[in-house]
Amino acid sequence: MLVKIEFAIVEGAGDMPYAKRLSVKAGWTFFFVAFLLVFSSSPARACTSFAVYSQEPIYGMNFDWYYDTELNFMVLHDSRNDNDFEFFSLVFDIEGNDGYSPIMSNGLFYSIQEQRPAGAGKDIFSELAEDELFISQVVSEAILMQLLNPNIDVPGVIDNIQMKKFVQLTNQGCHILAADPQGNAAILEVGKEENEILPIAGDFIVMTNFPNSLFKGLPYNLVYGTGADRYIKAYEYIDQHLDSFDIDHAFEALKQTTQDFTLCSLVCDPLRSNIYFALNRDFEKIWKISLKEKTIETWQGFEKEVKLPIPEEGITATDLLAIDTSSKTADRSGLYWKIGIIAGAIVILTVIIILVAPKLIWKLKLRRWRRM
Repeated sequence: MLVKIEFAIVEGAGDMPYAKRLSVKAGWTFFFVAFLLVFSSSPARACTSFAVYSQEPIYGMNFDWYYDTELNFMVLHDSRNDNDFEFFSLVFDIEGNDGYSPIMSNGLFYSIQEQRPAGAGKDIFSELAEDELFISQVVSEAILMQLLNPNIDVPGVIDNIQMKKFVQLTNQGCHILAADPQGNAAILEVGKEENEILPIAGDFIVMTNFPNSLFKGLPYNLVYGTGADRYIKAYEYIDQHLDSFDIDHAFEALKQTTQDFTLCSLVCDPLRSNIYFALNRDFEKIWKISLKEKTIETWQGFEKEVKLPIPEEGITATDLLAIDTSSKTADRSGLYWKIGIIAGAIVILTVIIILVAPKLIWKLKLRRWRRM
């Protein structure tokens, strides 16, 4: 699941001067997104994520959450200075605060997930040393880097972020899967002496909730801990279908690793800036988000095609389920009208037959008698 990472604006945060400089360079629209991420970034609990580089790069994630929460699909697409900035995040409500995970920004994918065990942590910014950084801040720092350098990749992000020692936030341990379209991917974790950076080995990488750094160099099927069963399932399915791995295979891998509390299963196509997702483990119905068009549409398994613009504040899962329900109701209403018309026609025809048939029969008898 996701882990709540909530950052209050406290003394010693030290982010506002940089953010102000950023707002002048990148514009207030970007600054707004950066501000949200700096002060509110939440990892997910018990989730499963992966990045696969087969025919084309594909990212996937199951968003698992133990409690009822509203999901909001947030999209930003802006063009300026000959650069496009595309941003997507699944925003969820946690105790009245917004959490963000996963995120895809200009093709880079970040999944912030709960890690168990996570080790000791610190409580607030003021407890951090100058060379320390909450690991839950890594994604917000990476987004800020992208705002200034849209072409930065995962190695570039890691090179810049490595200047700081990662620290857990008390009772909210997490680790991060980062991936880019060029085939660079890594899992970032807090280490004892130094940061644990676990780069992709081969053509895919998987992350659940146990600390991956504890199993460096070991076969995939020897891992244990929280999410080990999901890790092995995802690993084996991806490995078996690697040569032909596509969006359908990605959804099947997510389907095999769902839990009773999986609220959303997402597949990201970074080359086309599309996100596909299923709600509440219903893999028969797939929605599609286009970051370039800022639209959402029914993509697979729906009775009626619907395509809508995504407002600035995003669109919620509740909204989408209501659209699906209303479409069904409208289709049923149309069917009921057709049935009603047909039934009415049958009744009218029956009445006509009842009224006219005797007269026709009598006329036929008269003709026969006259011939006789």
